[in-house]
Amino acid sequence: MIHSWMFGNKPQGWPIDAYMKLLLHMDGADQSTTFTDSSLSPHTMTAKGAAKLVTANYYFPPSSGLFVTGGADYVESADSTDWIFDAGNGSPFTVDFWMRITDISSISGFFGYGTKGIAGGLGFYHNGATNLIYFVFTNDTGAVNLLRFTAPFSPTQNVWYHLALVRIDSGNSASSWRIFIDGMSQTLTLVQGSWSAYLVAYPGGVFTLAMESGAVGYTMKGNIDEFCVSKGIARWTNNFTPPTKPYGA
Repeated sequence: MIHSWMFGNKPQGWPIDAYMKLLLHMDGADQSTTFTDSSLSPHTMTAKGAAKLVTANYYFPPSSGLFVTGGADYVESADSTDWIFDAGNGSPFTVDFWMRITDISSISGFFGYGTKGIAGGLGFYHNGATNLIYFVFTNDTGAVNLLRFTAPFSPTQNVWYHLALVRIDSGNSASSWRIFIDGMSQTLTLVQGSWSAYLVAYPGGVFTLAMESGAVGYTMKGNIDEFCVSKGIARWTNNFTPPTKPYGA
């Protein structure tokens, strides 16, 4: 089990490695609806609604993903064991990305995994009314919150931020998890369930970007860039400098 990036705190771009199960550079032509997975075992990503790449705004050039309508724009990928981030045993994982919210008053879903058409699932989102980021996952029917926790976040509209969700180990305390905003660890508050709960599989599940809980939850209005899912590694356990180049650069 690996708990930190093997070469230390690297502010440049990491090399692409086998831990990366999804890597979306969001690179492409303006208005393209092709979202390419640059990981070593790429997934097919399907744009829904008006989700597209744009060159007018990005964190790393030449483009980023744009989601404008809320409720309809997201990117979807079919079920895979890659979306069961901790493999049912509390093993480490990291999800990190750059994002820019254009409507901070609403609820912005960043990513999710769940059974299509069933409320619940796994979700990572921001609530503009409470100024909190939420991470939540339910059982496979969506009826019971196995884990739900929050971190404070009051973003400024149209400003880019680096977010990272990290599971360090299977311990039953907040120290087993991290939410980093621009490389700074946030205070986590348990709302429901147990810190040591294991992420579950969702039969017929889908992974969604810019929507939490697998195509039935909150969406976002804004941009996402350089989205990466890493399994089997906690990329960061302490405060860090966010990457200054795309992964593999």
